Amino acid sequence: MLAPARRRTLQSHPSPDLPTSSGKTTTGFDDGDQNFGGYDADKVFYRKAWRTMTASRVVTRLLGLALASALLFFLLFEQVELDDRDRNVYVHELEVSLDAAGSAGTWIEPFSWKPRAFTIHNFLTEEECDHLVSRGEAELERSRTKSTEDGVSRVDNIRTSYGSWIARYEDEIVGRIEEKVALLTGVPVPNGEEIQILRYEQHQRYEPHRDTFLREFLSDERGRQRIATILLYLSDVDEGGETNFPMGKISREYRDEHGKGADQENRECGGSLQAAVKPKKGDALLFFGMDGQNTYEDPYSLHEGCPVVEGTKWSATIWMHQGHSLWGEHGLDMLKGRCRDYNRRCESWADRGECVTNARYMKRTCRRSCGVCEERKDDASGSGKA
Repeated sequence: MLAPARRRTLQSHPSPDLPTSSGKTTTGFDDGDQNFGGYDADKVFYRKAWRTMTASRVVTRLLGLALASALLFFLLFEQVELDDRDRNVYVHELEVSLDAAGSAGTWIEPFSWKPRAFTIHNFLTEEECDHLVSRGEAELERSRTKSTEDGVSRVDNIRTSYGSWIARYEDEIVGRIEEKVALLTGVPVPNGEEIQILRYEQHQRYEPHRDTFLREFLSDERGRQRIATILLYLSDVDEGGETNFPMGKISREYRDEHGKGADQENRECGGSLQAAVKPKKGDALLFFGMDGQNTYEDPYSLHEGCPVVEGTKWSATIWMHQGHSLWGEHGLDMLKGRCRDYNRRCESWADRGECVTNARYMKRTCRRSCGVCEERKDDASGSGKA
């Protein structure tokens, strides 16, 4: 990110009518024994300065101007390269209806305005859900939580699920899902973290928490604050597994349509469900953890994953930030059609089978050697609407 240029004020003469230490009043630039007031002083000053400027000074200033122009061009070119990462490659349109009677299979239902939360029905296809599960289940490990005291991720009993991460643009299906989320939310893919896959089995849960970070842990490299979260439900759950907002104010229309607090089915989730969404395969839940100006945390965004009573719950999460997040940045090269390794030893590691035994690291660092990607010849490879 380019730091804003500092403003510099150049004042060649005192302000008109400014009292001096002698008690007199100066009306412009003092040139020897002569005083020139206001506008005329400016003209005389600059005319005299130009006449006395030597040829070498002219050349020096012209060279400085040329260098400044070259630097400006370089910075603008680099900015174009950065902005180029924000455009979608695979998905350029997303057809969405505002009610179930619409022509599109995907439709949005307002869930709550405290917090701002929306259910997106039929957001993912059956194939996309199954693909994320299959990509994530091979690398499952006990989920961690990030401490609000020191920012370190640790295993904690407030979160008893198992999870794994999928690299950005790991394959075309993953890229399409990320771009659908970008179109839906208006947040570019580079502002999101990698997709996290989660599996909750019987009695596993995630206790009430918020997704935002404390201010002291924010950094430009990680995209500053998390502003929104999208949960992708990858399976149906026989009973339990709701996403509940203990402080949430569910919309009247949603309550009338789906029942009061999901009929308080899950007694392990705080005894009642104030505002809960039941997981349904292919649906998504989008909610915002900050206020409309992304300045203050929204207290109503406190949420929890209720215990699974019967069955298994599979879900995926993408956290979206204020700026570009460097988590999984190598995958963003896909946006430029690049497919490369980021370590000179990748080829030998791949020959030893590290793409399987050390899959998470290798898929991010040795993308070409592990066959994660391929060079794209045609940069305009988007396939149209989802």
